[in-house]
Amino acid sequence: MRRRAPLPVIALAGGAIGLIFASDDPWLVGAIALGALALFFGAARRASAVYLWAGGISGLGLVLLTPLVRSDGGYTLVLGPEIAVIDTEITVPEVLSGAVAGARVFAVAVLIGALLAQIDADRLHQLVGRLAPRSALVVALGVRLLPTLERDGAALVEAARGRGLALAEGSWFSRGARASSLVAPLVGSALDRSLDIAEAMAARGYAGGRLSELPEPALDGGERSLIALGALLGLLCVGVIAGAMSAPVAAAGALVALWLGARSLRS
Repeated sequence: MRRRAPLPVIALAGGAIGLIFASDDPWLVGAIALGALALFFGAARRASAVYLWAGGISGLGLVLLTPLVRSDGGYTLVLGPEIAVIDTEITVPEVLSGAVAGARVFAVAVLIGALLAQIDADRLHQLVGRLAPRSALVVALGVRLLPTLERDGAALVEAARGRGLALAEGSWFSRGARASSLVAPLVGSALDRSLDIAEAMAARGYAGGRLSELPEPALDGGERSLIALGALLGLLCVGVIAGAMSAPVAAAGALVALWLGARSLRS
């Protein structure tokens, strides 16, 4: 399956992210989180699990910390000792607020990971190069180096296990101490990769003046449907903000739109 043009994928992601910040309704945030998972696991190209872990850990942190920094009335679940800077009285609204914030962060991380895996890196670089030429290098390194470093890290781990280094045994501290010996080889590999990419970019005439560009390929049916679904999510966002649409209706529409987006990315 070929990778997609950037604009349709960005339209879908922008509509979903805008909608998830338009309301604190748990049904709406939960529906978009489910839709993000459908995109993550249902698209043609599987995204890196790093986005799942990063979103899950960040979201769990918000779930745990929000009740300690907010002071909302309601039914009390836990009444702890009095501490000057921490609210130890945990209520149902505080837990619900933390769950919504955590689900929102998780959904955004999974959406970004799922959709970045579908974008053609060369066309994304070309698009950003037209809009912000000085930022094109940052985008190129970001979309190309991270998957390469993940593969290098996995190869180093396998090589270390083959030499008898037990990375999955013992306490967290002991495993971290053993894994720290892989940091220097990974940094060295990253430096080698960066030099290779710099030489390749210099050979292609990067920063050597204006370059000719290939014509942009026409959008196919799946990419046009992604633009339509992104526009639908944008309309749902406007409706929720204006109060013209209830959050449960928007939640149902967002879930269907993201599910259809996953099917379009698979086509």
